[in-house]
Amino acid sequence: EFGGQRFTLRHDTVQSEAVLRVPVPARAVVAAPANWPEPRREDGDLAAWAKRLDQAAEPFELRLERPDEVPSLLLPGRYRIELVLVRWQDGRVERTPQGPAAEVELRAGELARVLLH
Repeated sequence: EFGGQRFTLRHDTVQSEAVLRVPVPARAVVAAPANWPEPRREDGDLAAWAKRLDQAAEPFELRLERPDEVPSLLLPGRYRIELVLVRWQDGRVERTPQGPAAEVELRAGELARVLLH
C-alpha cells in the first residue's frame, strides 16, 4: 500500500510464480515551515493531509519531515496537501487546517520536497 492505494494479487496455485505489477512511485518529503510552533501535546499533533486530484480516492495522512524521516511513496499525479492539526474529540478525529494548501504534481521516480506555508 502506498499513496492511499492498496495493491493486491490473488495467487493462482497452478502457476509457480506470482507477479504483482505496481507503478513506479513518486517520493515526497512534506515539511512545515521552519518557524512553525510545535503544538502542545494536549492540543493535538501536526500532520500533512493529502488528497489525490487525478482520481477519486480517500484523503490520507502523510508524515511530516523529521531529521531521520524517509520520503513517503505516492502514486504519480496531482495532489492537494495541507498542514492540519489532528485532535481526537469524543472518539472521533478532527483535522483543522493550519494554513493554505499546496497543489503539487509528483512524477514517477522523482523526489519532491513540499514546503507547507
